[in-house]
Amino acid sequence: MPHEDSPAHETRAWLEKAKADLVSARILLKTEDPTQFHQVLFHCQQAAEKSLKAFLVWHRISFRWTHDIGEIGDQCTAIEKSLEPLVGEVKYLNDYAWEYRYPGGDPDRPN
Repeated sequence: MPHEDSPAHETRAWLEKAKADLVSARILLKTEDPTQFHQVLFHCQQAAEKSLKAFLVWHRISFRWTHDIGEIGDQCTAIEKSLEPLVGEVKYLNDYAWEYRYPGGDPDRPN
């Protein structure tokens, strides 16, 4: 069993949090309530962010505390070039990390 301070233990912890975000996204998506769409995307963004951070932890690479998937993804692709297409696909989720979480951030709602 990995020690609590080991990369395997910390990586697993990040991936468990990412999985919980995906479960939340799936639950919200099943409601078919259109007002929950941004919440679904928020949890998808969080899952992608935490998964990329898990990759960095596994490789013992420190990262700045940020929600910017592009920044985190660039660090990951510096280690593993084959991740570039995946990181490129999820960068659009950046806006859902915070922008739509607060009043006035919803583009469909007048300010």
